[in-house]
Amino acid sequence: MRTNTLGKTGLSVTEIGLGAWQLGDTDETTAHRLLDMSFDAGVNFIDTAAGYGHSEDYIGTWDAAKKRRSTIATKASAPEGCTPADVLASIDRSLARMRIETIDLLQLHSPGIATASRDDIFGALIDAREAGKIRYACISEDAPTAQACLEAQPYEVLQTDYSMITLYPEHSLFTYTEAHGIGVIAREVFGRFIYDREPWYYWEEPMKARSDQMQMLAWFARHVGYSRAELTLRFVLANPAVHVSLVGTNKPDHLAENLAIAAKGALSQDIMDDFRAWVAAHPAD
Repeated sequence: MRTNTLGKTGLSVTEIGLGAWQLGDTDETTAHRLLDMSFDAGVNFIDTAAGYGHSEDYIGTWDAAKKRRSTIATKASAPEGCTPADVLASIDRSLARMRIETIDLLQLHSPGIATASRDDIFGALIDAREAGKIRYACISEDAPTAQACLEAQPYEVLQTDYSMITLYPEHSLFTYTEAHGIGVIAREVFGRFIYDREPWYYWEEPMKARSDQMQMLAWFARHVGYSRAELTLRFVLANPAVHVSLVGTNKPDHLAENLAIAAKGALSQDIMDDFRAWVAAHPAD
């Protein structure tokens, strides 16, 4: 499994991370199997959140039984109106559930600019770091808001949507993260949300229209030797601005498929060139 340096944190992380959202909706035996599969494949990065059902509990029992320590990223809920005490209490609960003394990456979970910019909220993360409860103060936020959050406070790692269909971060966000040494975790790397639901944000509308018009699928059809999953995952792996790409599932066979795809590495330059030419001819975002 190839590794990247996660921005200025200096952490060596595998380019594939296990997204543990769906672990929280399965049973403990299946969750432990998925964690074992990832670890055995060389994955050293797990991303979860306080709000992901039993996910943190399962990670805690797995790590306690197997002693297979990985880089752990979790998230604290930070809705508008939250207090520093709320954030610190969430951190303490996550530590207890995962049975660990320190969280490697603590991300504010979709806080929005009003909360992410607050000195007292960011200060709570610094207090937690000084107390040895977390190592790095981070944020999980959608691309249109993420850059403003990073400009407001010195978050060290960003998690955001990015895929062949969700190209919004390429506008300026990745230029900013690379210039400032900010680690980047990509989520929704398969672009599933464009196909599976109606848009939530203004910037999704043109991308949804492009996929609904079958234009994206027409591009996929030009590369019939690849599955859509392979094209989309290997596309994200080709971007040096992304340090970790999350794959998540509660089905072992799906995880095995995704790990096998990741082992092939980035898409070839000719396919990347074809995609970029297609995007230029079909502007959407």
